[in-house]
Amino acid sequence: AAACVIDLCRTDSALAKDVTPHLESLLKATISLLQAASQPAVLVKALGCIAVVAAASASAFKAYYAELMPLVSQVIVNPPTGTGSAEATKTVQGSAMECVALMGEAVGAETFAPDAKVVLNTLLTILKAGSTMTNDPSLRYLQDSVARIGRVLGPEAFAPYLPSVLPALLAAATRKVQASFTDAEAESVSAPYTVDQASGTVTMALDVRGVGVKQVTLNTSEMEERTHAVKLLSEYIQFMGPALAGHLQELAAAMLPNVSYWSSHTIRRTAAHCYARIVGAAAASARTSGVPAGSDPATSAALTAVV
Repeated sequence: AAACVIDLCRTDSALAKDVTPHLESLLKATISLLQAASQPAVLVKALGCIAVVAAASASAFKAYYAELMPLVSQVIVNPPTGTGSAEATKTVQGSAMECVALMGEAVGAETFAPDAKVVLNTLLTILKAGSTMTNDPSLRYLQDSVARIGRVLGPEAFAPYLPSVLPALLAAATRKVQASFTDAEAESVSAPYTVDQASGTVTMALDVRGVGVKQVTLNTSEMEERTHAVKLLSEYIQFMGPALAGHLQELAAAMLPNVSYWSSHTIRRTAAHCYARIVGAAAASARTSGVPAGSDPATSAALTAVV
């Protein structure tokens, strides 16, 4: 039932006027499910249901926010470990992160701000601690949730968290993706590609015109991680604007190798767009600080790095 609600509310036709009349009954049933469930798959659906209902009902969700926020926040701090694998537990924790961020987006900064600070500190503590799990499923949830919370709070309120948020993204955006190209037999071109789930790699044979048959092995997990980091950095540059003044030079330096990144058009395009936003953020920072153009060392350094 929770999965059906998720599918319904995620459609383009799901409007607040359609969801609001059923809001109380939906959330009461979902709260009961959240409190009683022990299976990770059920908890993920319950958290997803709350998240999409909050997003679809918008301001009407405020009446239920105070009851739900502590329940969902507790799942982040203490995800269930009694059943399921470590990966399943991390997925539940990640779903709770996403749910909290969407609830905050639904009620707005004024209502969410006090809880947002607590949640952000929790998320950044988890981020700092790191993970011993390969391809930790909660990491992307965490990164996306922090960015969403930042958009809700606004540049001024979120700026103090940037020193804790940006380093991991900058590292991921410039981390080398494992790839290899070796000679292969012509017959291997017709063979299906192989996937190594443990290492996150995909291997296939390609007949490259003018080069010959090559076996290509690419770590797609690392590629996805780098693509995601570049996209998130682009979002931060867009919504933080001049509040990023102290970080523009390192952002420009991180984007430089991505503008000509050999294996991903998405990465190249996103990085190129970032440079226009970096220049705009530097110019906006100079205007808001009242400093004449070209006389602010930090802004000049950022623009020089871009060039």
